[in-house]
Amino acid sequence: MASTLLEQKDGTVYAQYLNGLAQYHRSILAQHPTSPNNILELGSLRLLDYGAQASPTSASASPAQPVLVVPSMINSYRLVDLAAPDSAHPASFVRHLKQHHAIRPYVIDWHQAEGRDFRAEDYCLQRILPAWQAIKARHPQQQIGLVGYCLGGSLLVAMQMAGLLADAPLVAIATPWDFHPTAALAEKHRRFGGFGARVIAEFAHADGIPHAALAWLFLLQSGRKTLQKFIEFPQDAQAAARFVAVEDWANSGAPINYALAAQVFDEWYTRNALSTLPERLKTLAAASPELDSREELRPSPVHPRRLVIKGTHDRLVAAQCAPPGEQLAIDTGHVG
Repeated sequence: MASTLLEQKDGTVYAQYLNGLAQYHRSILAQHPTSPNNILELGSLRLLDYGAQASPTSASASPAQPVLVVPSMINSYRLVDLAAPDSAHPASFVRHLKQHHAIRPYVIDWHQAEGRDFRAEDYCLQRILPAWQAIKARHPQQQIGLVGYCLGGSLLVAMQMAGLLADAPLVAIATPWDFHPTAALAEKHRRFGGFGARVIAEFAHADGIPHAALAWLFLLQSGRKTLQKFIEFPQDAQAAARFVAVEDWANSGAPINYALAAQVFDEWYTRNALSTLPERLKTLAAASPELDSREELRPSPVHPRRLVIKGTHDRLVAAQCAPPGEQLAIDTGHVG
């Protein structure tokens, strides 16, 4: 598909692609805002506290609502804290929540790879749950909200279905759950999962799978759009700045450990087995006296408060793959 696109119009499209790519390479690197405080470090996880907006002087003002934001492990957390090179036009999701919606964001930064055999279950019970507990210790009288993006959302949905944090309201954004919702998507994802599993097998004995290898695999899912975005490189300065900020994010990230990557490609894409994760979490939690006795392990409510936001043009997570919950479809792709 890519070669067909580039061969059109006697090389004109190819020249446009190279021109757009050159404009991106000449662009100023996105200047990230000042990093927030790191309040917890546990393996691959750093928990970043973005603080609360200064409250009005009124004594009756309510404290900011704490929210745990769990990004995907594949890319940097910076997607939720982007800043365009032109600082007058920031695009930070979490800073907007803080400044305009009385929310205190706590964001997980997956800054390095875990050990080779660290699985999704371990991320849930040994990383996300302790992060939630650390926030709860700071805000014992408040409910902790949850926001999950992509695979981060998948893990939060699985935790809720297992009874973990089931009372916490959750917003799941661009989150995959059912990888085989239709015959066509099932076939597409089986092929992609099989190919991805063969690629990552080359890194089975490495310290981690490089981000570049994973990014390349997922770029294949985007097909023609991967080239088209450079052909249509924005000429408006503000739009170009936003493009550069997102593209810099897409090309950055820590390595990911082998066991999790194998789960994603073999168990989830190929065999559509993500739905078995809640039962495994229940079993592991029940076998742990420390976990089984904690109040955050409660029976999942019949209708958990879960808002699922999905893009109608998402080439990585089709809208049909979204988890159950109140559905909100918006006219966007995977990163908005």
